[in-house]
Amino acid sequence: MLAIEAVNVRHMPYRWLGSRARGKAYKACGTHPLVVRRRRDAVGGLELTAVGVIVADIIAADLPKVASPGELVVLPRTVELHVGGHPANITIDLVNLGQRGESLKAVGAVGEDVFGNFVLNTLSSKGIRTAISRYKVGTTKNVVLVVKGEDRRFHVEPGASWELKADEVIAALEEEPPRIFYVVSGMCREVDNRIAEIMGRASDLGCITFLDVITALGIDWSFVRNALKYSDIFHCNAFEMLNLTNSVDFEASIERMLELGVKLMFLTDGEKGAYAIDREKTVSQPAFRVESIDPTGAGDAFCAGIMDTFFRRGVGKNDVSRLPAEQVVEILEMAQAAGAACVTAIGTTTGVTAERVARIIASQGEEIKRGTRVSFRTKRVRD
Repeated sequence: MLAIEAVNVRHMPYRWLGSRARGKAYKACGTHPLVVRRRRDAVGGLELTAVGVIVADIIAADLPKVASPGELVVLPRTVELHVGGHPANITIDLVNLGQRGESLKAVGAVGEDVFGNFVLNTLSSKGIRTAISRYKVGTTKNVVLVVKGEDRRFHVEPGASWELKADEVIAALEEEPPRIFYVVSGMCREVDNRIAEIMGRASDLGCITFLDVITALGIDWSFVRNALKYSDIFHCNAFEMLNLTNSVDFEASIERMLELGVKLMFLTDGEKGAYAIDREKTVSQPAFRVESIDPTGAGDAFCAGIMDTFFRRGVGKNDVSRLPAEQVVEILEMAQAAGAACVTAIGTTTGVTAERVARIIASQGEEIKRGTRVSFRTKRVRD
């Protein structure tokens, strides 16, 4: 008990933190546990507006290898067409997890082509609201090659997503401010250039702001750094964080992200698991173990798991920076389970169902919690 009360305790197993001990740890840190209740504090009836690249994914999965020049490789599975891109994936995942489609809005751009029709029809079939512009250039397409046991290989035609206008995004935001305003940066040219302005406006309107990134060849990260001060939540992987901070040191990079203004960061690290980091503490959690068939969309499913827990727990904007450790553990577990469910089927959203996520948590949740560590900072990063 004495060790648990010490604020500077490092790598503390989560299971050791009983409710009284957690309360003492929070009191020592100068904050108090959040009493979570179900409430609806979105400005209107809209829970989520998700903005970014919308894609038609052409997926060849479970490949034995990538063909050499001039070589023909017979595929073990059917090549499949799926809706992709963060706004589409996340909103569909949330519907699959039990959220109402009419409380979710996808914002983006598609082409005036058969792929654009496919995207719009798929979102409509889920009851998801859309603010999607159509352009004469083709819908953004992504040829995804997944060799068995390896990460995905993406081959993207920028297409209509490159043409999405920042003013269209702001108009969709102001028309009905949501509880969570999510933007992925990196593939929407004008939106990227004005991302700080857009995020700042969402914050002014009382939205929980959620920023995500896409790693693209030759990307200049300055526009992302400028937006971090408006970000309540930020999601990236370890590689992206190190690049954003121009660092090779993991811990120093985390501190730099917090200094740049992020209130709550979710950091994924592949098979090693994931982290949830705020200015007071770090929660590290091992990964769920599943057979990976197609990892496309796993990051979006992870984000959907975060949002689903926020909605179900009634987390508001003012709560984000002071969530108690036990709730952060729950959020991280749900996010990881949703990501794990995603990779068990071909396509970005096919594997994400409430039933599959529940089975994964039921079978491995206790083991995951035993491996979870909560670390409190000896010196809290200033707001």
